[in-house]
Amino acid sequence: MPEFVVIDKIKMSHCGPVNEAEQPIHLRQGSIDGACGPYCLFMSLIICGAADYYDLTELERLSKRTETGKSLNMMTQIAQDPALFRHGTSILTLKKLTANYKDIATDQIKAKIRSDAKTEKESSPKRVSDFVLNHVIENKPVILWVYNNDVSHWVLVVGLEFENPDKRKDKIPSKFLILDPSEPSPTICPWNGAIDTTGAGGWCKWLGDEDGKRVTFKEALAVWR
Repeated sequence: MPEFVVIDKIKMSHCGPVNEAEQPIHLRQGSIDGACGPYCLFMSLIICGAADYYDLTELERLSKRTETGKSLNMMTQIAQDPALFRHGTSILTLKKLTANYKDIATDQIKAKIRSDAKTEKESSPKRVSDFVLNHVIENKPVILWVYNNDVSHWVLVVGLEFENPDKRKDKIPSKFLILDPSEPSPTICPWNGAIDTTGAGGWCKWLGDEDGKRVTFKEALAVWR
């Protein structure tokens, strides 16, 4: 029987997933912007208790002197760049947005392109997948870049599915459970999407439509407090 593991700071309520302070976690991005990365970042900060959901959704109450206020001010400057709409946000920018939070730590990884990699392992998406697995097991949300020729998108990994207890013991997940800022907030479970990680050749299946898009992993950023 499948087993599900979700970051222990996440609980379910009548309004969907909430953090330990009972604040909603999921944030929905606009339909035309490329700001999925910052939305994932702020969701991870809500999970950690570093950002306040209501400050993020009721900006008139937010002081620019706070950690979140400073980060949102940076986001306002970033939003002036047309590249945000075309190409989204880089992992470097996401790390800069965390710099305003004194007690937030991060870790990152990147699958190198084959010409730059010294070994096959360095260019393997499995390197990114293992990074995600290990941090989520340690109850750290992970912002993950999923990619193919048609899709380039950040999602937030908040849990894991294992096919059975033995797979869980051996740390072999069958799915990453995600909060996707481009999808509606979940109401039944703490995630609103999943990525099947059992594919071969570094390809996984993003279970967001009827057939599932084939995607690979490029970069990931773990966030914790």
